[in-house]
Amino acid sequence: MTNPADIVAEFKGVTKSFKFGDDQIFALNNISYTLHKSEFAVLAGPSGSGKSTFLNVLGCLDKPSEGELFIEGENITYEPLERLYDLRLHKMGFIFQSFNLVPVLSAWENVELPLLFKYENKTIINKKVEKALVDVGLEDRMHHKPGQLSGGQRQRVAIARALADTPSLLLADEPTANLDQSTSLSIINLLQKLNQEYGVTTLVASHDPDIIERANKVNYIRDGVIA
Repeated sequence: MTNPADIVAEFKGVTKSFKFGDDQIFALNNISYTLHKSEFAVLAGPSGSGKSTFLNVLGCLDKPSEGELFIEGENITYEPLERLYDLRLHKMGFIFQSFNLVPVLSAWENVELPLLFKYENKTIINKKVEKALVDVGLEDRMHHKPGQLSGGQRQRVAIARALADTPSLLLADEPTANLDQSTSLSIINLLQKLNQEYGVTTLVASHDPDIIERANKVNYIRDGVIA
């Protein structure tokens, strides 16, 4: 029997629908799903299958239309926006397909930015930023801006930013979609290594077969339904 303390996130009958004129579109349809501590899980499926919506709801960026969402045993479905912001800040890390780096900030400053909302002690922040950038192999690019970095290096900055404070849950949306195969493999190796070293529960939405091959749990989604 699964220990409830080992469950990091859980969907119970989650539906997410949108109105388009007279039509109701179901991006997610009555999904139940459980994510356990330290898993390296993949949500696989074609474009438009509901993967990004799944991550947005799980990451508290969007609310379900029906059903309930639990984070570490807490039902957060009906929590106010301030509480959801606090959960994202302190428990979650996000890696986006388009990197979402601030172009006028250096790699160091991009990783530092979310930490400034959490800590007042600059020494603590500096140690976390430096360690995160070293962990992703960017010790010699810390003060370069995104425009001075390759696509793979920008994704490494995004990974460092997401993991700098060792979140409980790491969510990655198509992290290799804009990268060549060699760079993609290095990013996959890095994500797997960090998951194993730090035990951060990781959920990757992707149809990349190289990522799917590495996962210890794979679920397939199509038309908003998990197979």
